[in-house]
Amino acid sequence: MQDILCFILSQWKLFAALCTAIWAVWVFILTRRRELAWKRTEFLFKQGELLDKDSDMVEISKILEGRHQTITVDDIFASSSKLNKDIINDFRQKFDKFLNVYERLGYAVLKVKTLSLDEVDFIGWFLFKIAQNSSLVDYCINNGFREIIILSKKLYDVPQNRTIKEIIGDS
Repeated sequence: MQDILCFILSQWKLFAALCTAIWAVWVFILTRRRELAWKRTEFLFKQGELLDKDSDMVEISKILEGRHQTITVDDIFASSSKLNKDIINDFRQKFDKFLNVYERLGYAVLKVKTLSLDEVDFIGWFLFKIAQNSSLVDYCINNGFREIIILSKKLYDVPQNRTIKEIIGDS
């Protein structure tokens, strides 16, 4: 025991430097984690702000929630729609813009894992609404928005006819 104490006293500068280095690394890690959490929060708030302020996004939100005066999701995506083809295409373009927001969230959660399911749930209401409409689910799967459906299945217990494995396919 006395040998250890003598060693520490003789090497106090090295011991102090080592303790300082460990403390500095620890502080860096804690600070970095807080900074990354803040960046994720900023990203989610920007996505939410986009959904709230962009006129196309607001219109699509109304359609998804069944509050639009004249258009429903089935008017746009069901094969039996009676709408003019140009009107359908205009609304599908707006939906694509809307779906791209959630596709990016799906990518961040499912592929690169920079966001958690709990974080995405903050603005996930529309994932739930998307997953409730079978014609929109089919559109998402067939038009490059599969991550949205997978993410909605992971977040919510939404009954759908397809399993995640069927949605992913061979890719």
